Amino acid sequence: MTTARQIRNNFISGAVALSASFAFTHPIDSIKTRMQAAATATATTATATATSRGFVTSVCGAGPQGGLRLSAYEATRSVLASHGRRHRSEHGTAAASGLARISTSPVASSALAAVVGDTFSSVVKVPREVVTSHLQAGTGAGNFQQTVRHILHTEGARGLYRGFWAITARDWPFMTILFSSYELLKGYHYAQTDAVSASAPLYGHSHNHSHSHGHSGEHHVPREFPTTMAIIFGGLSGGLAGFITTPADVIKTKVMLAQNAQRSGAQLSPSSAGVWRAGVDIVRSATAGSRSFPQAVQLGTRALFVGAVPRSVWWTAVCSIFFVSYETMKRHMATVN
Repeated sequence: MTTARQIRNNFISGAVALSASFAFTHPIDSIKTRMQAAATATATTATATATSRGFVTSVCGAGPQGGLRLSAYEATRSVLASHGRRHRSEHGTAAASGLARISTSPVASSALAAVVGDTFSSVVKVPREVVTSHLQAGTGAGNFQQTVRHILHTEGARGLYRGFWAITARDWPFMTILFSSYELLKGYHYAQTDAVSASAPLYGHSHNHSHSHGHSGEHHVPREFPTTMAIIFGGLSGGLAGFITTPADVIKTKVMLAQNAQRSGAQLSPSSAGVWRAGVDIVRSATAGSRSFPQAVQLGTRALFVGAVPRSVWWTAVCSIFFVSYETMKRHMATVN
């Protein structure tokens, strides 16, 4: 199988997997977004009745976003794996530094590849999230086309990339935690399986399989990974990453909705579109009535973790569906080819 075909297979697998996972979990994401936009920790009747807003935009945009992310992720993993093998062949077990150290570590290489993949996907991801957030929060101008026209008319093309750095600040740590923890759990499973059955070499030393933890440059059918394990490991990794990065997600939502979002009757100022300023504004507004430092910490933390539960539940569901779909699609595409 050629490298181009391998990239194509990963693109298709990532596109199908992310679209499917977003389609199944869109209502939960809508609840989370409306809670953050309203700065409340509880869902209301209005929230529950608006869960279908932005569905088509989110799902259709997830296709190219997932394709770009996973094809870049796997390609980066392949390059790093090749570099790592070359380092081991030339230097054996000698201590590595710089890129060599990253390439010889499954977790570190997954983290770097995740950042590269997410950066590539931002071309599609940021406009998709901007439009979807407006539709979900009820601040859009109607449907998808009207909302896009409204954004372009009021802010220009830059409006579709509002909050780019806020999203980056959220997603680089998120993707690093997600893929590193998933690959770590997956590697542990392979190691335990191989320890029981001597028929396969230990994880990290096999060149006979293109493990679906990223050696996409080895053109073989990816090693089979149990469906149950993909669901469990994907869900655990997604839930953990989602919860830890909730503050960045809250800031991202505020930045994206900066022109329309209101809190206690006071509209966010245009300058709060900056990531740092938005975070400061959120904490300052939440702690304005505090009478002690412990109370201020509690109120500030609560404000930054608004929607943490639905976000964690959403990412648990998304990643459970995504990873099992991606593993299945990748093996299917490799078998067909």
